[in-house]
Amino acid sequence: MEKDATKKEIDSLISKRSNHFAFLVVLGGGSIGLLFNLDSILKIIFFIIGLVLITIFLRGLLNIEDKINDLIKELRELK
Repeated sequence: MEKDATKKEIDSLISKRSNHFAFLVVLGGGSIGLLFNLDSILKIIFFIIGLVLITIFLRGLLNIEDKINDLIKELRELK
């Protein structure tokens, strides 16, 4: 029974990882787009905010990867 719960948690984390990755792609594309058109202070501020958010969500993505790997190791030990 514990195997099923672990598998469901892995599936949930994989879904969350996909959402984080999609958000990083969109956020990175927007930041790169602003980089080529930095003619006002507002665009520079949004560019810097984008870089900060990319850093935060990249760290979250790496944490999710670590959790998935830990759960996979735990699942292998249960077999």
